[in-house]
Amino acid sequence: MIPKSLPVEKEKYSWLRLLQASGKSDRGLVEPKLKSNMGRPRKSFPVVHTSVDLTAADKESIELFQQKLCKIIGRNLSKGELFGLAANIINARLDFLKLSDAEFKDIIEFANAIIGDNETVVISEK
Repeated sequence: MIPKSLPVEKEKYSWLRLLQASGKSDRGLVEPKLKSNMGRPRKSFPVVHTSVDLTAADKESIELFQQKLCKIIGRNLSKGELFGLAANIINARLDFLKLSDAEFKDIIEFANAIIGDNETVVISEK
């Protein structure tokens, strides 16, 4: 007696049935792995979210300074980087003038102390 052949699945292509019968189907049809480092790179240091309340004039002044500084350094600069830079410059200036322990009656007296009453800085353009 001749054994009946296995039923042929009509929905499969003949080349796919042949590939599966040869036992090599798993080798060539492996799903590609997605790269885990796609997209924006992670920050190399931890950041902390903060919020500040600004007047419209302060916000406009900060944004204008941010645009000028971005143009000078040739890249975008976040507000966090801007504030960190300003804080480091002010701290260095206070240490240089030996005013770290000084007390001021208001912000204007503080600004005059670190900048100078009529001190001007001239930077020649390239």
